Amino acid sequence: MRAEVRQAGRDSWSGSVFLWDERGLFLGQASGTSSHAPHAVKICLAAHGSFRLRRGADAAWRECRAALVPPDEPHQIDGRGARLALFYLLPETPEGQQVLRSFSGTTAAAAAQGALSKLSRRVKSYLDHGCDGEEAADLCDEMVFSLTASAAPCAGLDGRVAQALAYLRSALDRRVTSEEIAQAVSLSPSRIAHLFREQAGLPLRRYVLWLRLCAALDRMALSDSLTDAAHAAGFADSAHLSRTFRRMHGITPSALLQHSRFFHGAK
Repeated sequence: MRAEVRQAGRDSWSGSVFLWDERGLFLGQASGTSSHAPHAVKICLAAHGSFRLRRGADAAWRECRAALVPPDEPHQIDGRGARLALFYLLPETPEGQQVLRSFSGTTAAAAAQGALSKLSRRVKSYLDHGCDGEEAADLCDEMVFSLTASAAPCAGLDGRVAQALAYLRSALDRRVTSEEIAQAVSLSPSRIAHLFREQAGLPLRRYVLWLRLCAALDRMALSDSLTDAAHAAGFADSAHLSRTFRRMHGITPSALLQHSRFFHGAK
């Protein structure tokens, strides 16, 4: 079944949310956000027209047709009812690292902006007519390829950090101590904490919060209530989930659920 983008008022986020293990994609009508900082490489592309972006509370608003926001960087979006594609990539993955590299330097950034603009026709078609999960995944593939075709391959994570990530993902239903993680990867607590922050970009505890938020989104894609999604992902209650969601995505989960459809698939 094709994902039809829902129409709503100018002040709402209305569209389709596609979730994969290491990626995310929003296709739809955009409104405004509060200041937020997701742990993801965020690529914003307007199908037509533009949106406004502000990096930091004291920064000036910029008019954009395409933009990349580095992971964990506070920013705001003013979509003004425009139709956007928002791509999310985990920065610790090879493709996330390569995309970030493609935006380093003025010349590379200009080339990357040009590559993104070539996707706008396909994005507009999907916004007009909808798309299924396979087409959405292919759009993400095309976006990554267009930005990284000339980039050198990136080294993967240190095996011990990858092992720690896998351990954390398997234990979201309970509290995990740094000592327990250190024992699992045969390092001291201080060493794994330093190595993890260096490679994953966040302290262990904050990364666990990000993983819980991703797990809650997965549950929301299965039509769980906010309360059920919160408890399944290890949050105290739906209010705790909503506060965390707003801090990392700039809107409440209920605002997104009200007018958007969620789709989940492994990638």
